[in-house]
Formats: sequence, C-alpha cells, structure tokens
Amino acid sequence: MAPSVSGAPAPALDAASQALVDAIGAAEAAGDADEVNRLEARLWLDGPAQPEGRVGGAARGLFLAMNGAALRSPSPGEPEAPAPAWLRLEALRSPLRLVWGDLDLPHLVERCRTMAARLPAARCWPLAGVAHLPPLEAPQVFNAVLREAGLLES
Repeated sequence: MAPSVSGAPAPALDAASQALVDAIGAAEAAGDADEVNRLEARLWLDGPAQPEGRVGGAARGLFLAMNGAALRSPSPGEPEAPAPAWLRLEALRSPLRLVWGDLDLPHLVERCRTMAARLPAARCWPLAGVAHLPPLEAPQVFNAVLREAGLLES
C-alpha cells in the first residue's frame, strides 16, 4: 500500500503537503503531540489537498487513538538503512499487489504509478477517493481488493 522504497528519488512536495509537513515539524519542535496527531490525521487520513475532517467518525477516532499511542511511545531508534531497492525493482518477479489511494501525497501516487510500470508481475489497484490508509478509511473497498487478489476469503 503506497510503499516506501529505499533508494527512491527524494520527493518534491507540493505546496499543500509541504505546509502540513512544516506544521508537523513545528508541532514536534514545540512538543505538542496532540497537534502532531491532528495534523498527521489530516496528512495521512484526509489527504494533504483535502479538507480537514474529510474522514470522520470511527475511522478518525481509531486513527487518532493508534497514532497518538505511537507518538507517545519511546522511539526505537533509527533502523539500519536497507540496501537501495529502487534501482532493482525489475528484478522482482514474484506476484505483487500494489494498492494506493488517489488522494494520497502526490509524490506517493506518482511513485506507485512508476512502480506499476516497472514491476513486471504487479497487479495494481489505484483506489479512487481514498488517501494513504485504505484499510482504515474504506475497509469494504480494501477487502474487495484482498478478495480479488485471493488474499481474503469471501
């Protein structure tokens, strides 16, 4: 789902995404975990170019609870940097499922489109009207993708 890939080109953020990233950085610097949580919900759940609160109800409450717990947990430290995979994508021959939401950060949408073109065994599901967290925002749509991929029983 809108995967991060080691060695991928550094993103050039659009204005809406950059504004949110800057606001998150300022809230982190101020030690305001509640504000970071609110802003990250806007970035990851609503989508950076969408109005705040586009996704509400139980999905938003669950995001805020899970992300809030993660924000308040001790940092595990920096993981060891993986070997760059971006230049070796074509070597992946096993069946792959690539899912992304069209309201996600624009550079992640573009990265997924590029990966779809480069991965010889990829089955792709660009999901309309969802951002970075399809299983949380649109579980029925996401479960349909899993069923179609043979990864979830009917």
